[in-house]
Amino acid sequence: MRRFAAAAGLAAASIALVLALAEGVLRARPGLIDRAVLMEFDRDLRARVADRLGLPLKQARRCLAPAERLDGGPELCLIAPGDEVHQELQPVDRALGARERLPHDARGFCNPPAAAARAHADVVAIGDSFTWCMAVAAEETWPAVLEARTGLAVYDLGVPGVGLHEYVEVLERFGLQLGPRAVVVGLYGGNDLRDAARFVEHRARGEPHERAPAPGPLAAPWRHSYALNFVAASVEVLAQRVTRPAIDFRFDVLQGGAWLAMNRGGADLDEVRLARALAAGEVAVSAWDAPLARLAALAEARGFAVVVAYLPSAHAAYAPGVRFSDPEVGAAVTALDGTQRTLLPELVGRHGMTYVDCTPALHATAAGDAPAYFSGNLHPTPTGHAAIAACVAPVVESLLARAAKSG
Repeated sequence: MRRFAAAAGLAAASIALVLALAEGVLRARPGLIDRAVLMEFDRDLRARVADRLGLPLKQARRCLAPAERLDGGPELCLIAPGDEVHQELQPVDRALGARERLPHDARGFCNPPAAAARAHADVVAIGDSFTWCMAVAAEETWPAVLEARTGLAVYDLGVPGVGLHEYVEVLERFGLQLGPRAVVVGLYGGNDLRDAARFVEHRARGEPHERAPAPGPLAAPWRHSYALNFVAASVEVLAQRVTRPAIDFRFDVLQGGAWLAMNRGGADLDEVRLARALAAGEVAVSAWDAPLARLAALAEARGFAVVVAYLPSAHAAYAPGVRFSDPEVGAAVTALDGTQRTLLPELVGRHGMTYVDCTPALHATAAGDAPAYFSGNLHPTPTGHAAIAACVAPVVESLLARAAKSG
């Protein structure tokens, strides 16, 4: 018994020593914590670490609880007014001029200074990170280029990481006050349908709860210990990776007569999961019907026109000059893109809105020498944004010209 007690005591002392050393190292160098692991930390500690690292995690943002949303959707977190978002980008994207620091205006959106200061906009753009300034300057986003091309005053309400329900929520809260004559929806083919499905799931099951701190005597250490959180969070992340099958979403695209490697970092795996869910009948394009109906009602009440612009994923923009590492994955995401492009015109038209597919414009641009998408984060480069603006501009100008004549 004494030997067992001595061995147990030695083991406990060894564990305590290892945790103490880990605590010191992680406190001194929090950058060693993997981002996926950090996201599983206790909420308050996660916020403190994010502040030290300059990361734009949820706690640094202004968040609307489900009860605060007009549509009762899941928690919606927006970038704080005047904040500067810092992104850690892959070297391959930095080599193409991708930007890591993205300042936001007094409303909390990514706009050039001239647009940020105005109280009125002819056009308001809504969308996700394909409309936001992901790795590009505010002046290089497609809404800003749309303004430069048309002379119309355009304000960008893009928010990363959200879907069509959230676009309309943001428009109603922040965009209607600008009195737009037209609203352009940048509907991203890669994951916007996923976000609509998540909205439906949230409404079906009620508000999700964040993982609570460990109860009992470890509760206080848990809230403050880097080492304890690191161990528990690492186990959680490992369990997630083991239970989820590996997805190979690497592909190559034909760019300027040569093959360019894309997505070597494994971004946007949810697009593959969404494609498989669509094929299995677990998700349907009709999930967009409710937010489109809400947008149509706002347009009718406020007298603005709506343009829904389909923005394709990188692999779709480069098709047919694309080859996938995993042919099954390629077939799945290609089918997802094709199904959405086939069904969206009728769905959008049913609500009295104008639809434009920007895939052909991006096909033409992708065939040139300048990359249309960053190969790491799979978002449009300034060249890609310019192509989207060129796709949208004549449609918006035609709509507003017709409205002026009829008015």
